[in-house]
Amino acid sequence: MACRTVTFRIPALSPAQVSCPGCAERVCAAVRAVPGVQSVACDASAASVEVCWDADLVTADEIDAALARAAHEAAGGIEHAAYRLSGLD
Repeated sequence: MACRTVTFRIPALSPAQVSCPGCAERVCAAVRAVPGVQSVACDASAASVEVCWDADLVTADEIDAALARAAHEAAGGIEHAAYRLSGLD
């Protein structure tokens, strides 16, 4: 069956999660595990994931739900810290 491809936004629960490559990869790994998903390309800097899937096996809504669950789990599983550095100029 032909692959249907759509770019989804990664739902961010905190500003740090948007630019966290580890969080983005956790989300992408969860999407890769969805039955029917054929390929996943992550872009942490754009907070997006391009997904190609078999429409006979999985729907866009199911993929979107997997993204939301994975983003929520990633936000709870990783501590993000922001540091202010001074004296570097």
